[in-house]
Amino acid sequence: DQRVEGPVGYVNAAGKEQAMKIISTAALAVMLVGITSAVSNAGGDEIAVPSIKVYGLAHVSLDYTDNEADGSLYLSSNNSRLGAKGGVKLSDTLEVVYQMEALVNLDESGDVLATRNSYVGFACPAGKLIGGRNDTPFKLAGIATELFIDRVGDYRNIAGIGGKGFDLRANNIVIYETPSCGGLAATLAYAPEDGAEDADLISGNV
Repeated sequence: DQRVEGPVGYVNAAGKEQAMKIISTAALAVMLVGITSAVSNAGGDEIAVPSIKVYGLAHVSLDYTDNEADGSLYLSSNNSRLGAKGGVKLSDTLEVVYQMEALVNLDESGDVLATRNSYVGFACPAGKLIGGRNDTPFKLAGIATELFIDRVGDYRNIAGIGGKGFDLRANNIVIYETPSCGGLAATLAYAPEDGAEDADLISGNV
């Protein structure tokens, strides 16, 4: 059973299994980093403690659509989500960062989880490098100008923009974010062939 992801994500058994794998992998990575940091500081220095922030969004609406031929009233979950993010400081200038986020369909039962932006990586004064499953820089640039994000009026619903590169959350993606210089920053991303279905993916924004 395969379902194409749109602005509100996708829900199926495969997506739920992948979500659990990413969450488990990221949690294990953070735990190992914490243990390594504790061991390296066993000489008496202060032990680095992983930080964690749990967050979520319950965004339910009652919507009515009419295409002149037929009208319908329905309940929408609108990208409701639950996630956790944080980091582990390895030094004054280097930190391991992570995020685990899942879609929560409040208007349905059954398989209600699917992966959203979930990654693990490093942050330092030279920028941030992360890897996992994440929105492409091109998609993020569009979202930044969206007035009706996560609503029926989302431009991706109206324009039907859902093809590869326009509204994509890619698997196996590596993203580098430059530090801001005078308010100017750039984001570059690369995903190998198995993360972009049939071709390598390169994306960026400024």
